Amino acid sequence: MPRHIARATPDDEPPKTPMSALEATIRRKQRELEATIRDMGMEALDERLQSATAMPLRPAYRLATLIAENVPMGRAVLVYEVARPTPETTSAELAELAKAYVQVGGASALVVRTDSADTPSGLRDLFSVQQAVPKVPVLARDWLIHPLQVCEIKESGAAGALGLINQPSYAHLPSPPHPPRPAPRFPDYWGPIPLGSGTQPRPLPPGLV
Repeated sequence: MPRHIARATPDDEPPKTPMSALEATIRRKQRELEATIRDMGMEALDERLQSATAMPLRPAYRLATLIAENVPMGRAVLVYEVARPTPETTSAELAELAKAYVQVGGASALVVRTDSADTPSGLRDLFSVQQAVPKVPVLARDWLIHPLQVCEIKESGAAGALGLINQPSYAHLPSPPHPPRPAPRFPDYWGPIPLGSGTQPRPLPPGLV
């Protein structure tokens, strides 16, 4: 007797779940990093990561030191976020705004948004603010899914990074041929990542200098 095989119809397929805002953001960051790494080349990426790992940051652990010195004495540590009020705002204008936050607002530390969704020149903004207030710890705020991002933040002179790290997958991103250390699998983490001198032991997630 002939067998009748039931075939799935489009009506039988489960509905596709709409992409969440987080998934859309991570995919966008992956595309941006893929383009950056493609233009850079794998050997250059390897050299860049190794150089950033060996490069000391002085002074080290600025925000952690600031908190340790002030909080036990009952003094608050005020961290202000510096963001472009309008898309037309320049990095120089953002630096002037940062100065006002420190001199008038009493900011102890600053956070600068570096994601391309917030600014067309994230690293330039970060560098400009850091240069404008050299005595104040400046952190970068971004979606961190690859060590290259931390490398760029450190090279810009920032004291650390503030962002959401949610076990990023490296399956869609190229890896250097000989990475200086295994690609990390970060735990869920929300908070500042201090960038140290590289000479003192520090309980940081693996791969983060």
